[in-house]
Formats: sequence, C-alpha cells, structure tokens
Amino acid sequence: MSVSGIVITFGTDADLAQSARHAIQAEGWLELGELHGVRLPAVVDAPSDRTARELVTRLGELPGVTSVDVVFVGIDDDRGATPPDSSAKPPLRTGG
Repeated sequence: MSVSGIVITFGTDADLAQSARHAIQAEGWLELGELHGVRLPAVVDAPSDRTARELVTRLGELPGVTSVDVVFVGIDDDRGATPPDSSAKPPLRTGG
C-alpha cells in the first residue's frame, strides 16, 4: 500500500484548468482537498508504489496542469511483516 500527499498546480488558462479538475475528480485512488488559488492538495491512496507513481505521472500530463509536487510518501509493506513494538523506546544517544 502506498499513501502519498501531493499538490497539483494548474496553469492560468481557466478552461484547461477546469477540464483538468474534472478529469482529476474522475480518477481513482485520490482524495481531494480544497482548491487554494491554482493549487489542489490531494492524497493518493494506492495499492502499490507503482500505481501511485503512474497516477502522479498521468496527472502531470493533463492539459491544464503545470506541476504535481509530491510532498509525502508512505509505503506500507505488509507482506507478513511484524509491526514494531510500540512500547519500545529508541536508544538514547550519548556523547558527541
């Protein structure tokens, strides 16, 4: 599972930006935030890192989108992994 925070930036052409926003709303794996000027924050919640990368690339290629900035990436590899002990404390750093 891959969860990423992204910011989509639209260009100045209002018609292209509107078309791009409609296309983005139709995409799967996305939770959209509130539009701030020409920037739209979103969360990509995809089943794999590859799916997330392909989606971000596809968004960046939409007419009307000038950039897609990835601001956070979290990859959960749950293929039989044991979760860390939440009660364990990190080692203390000593010395210089």
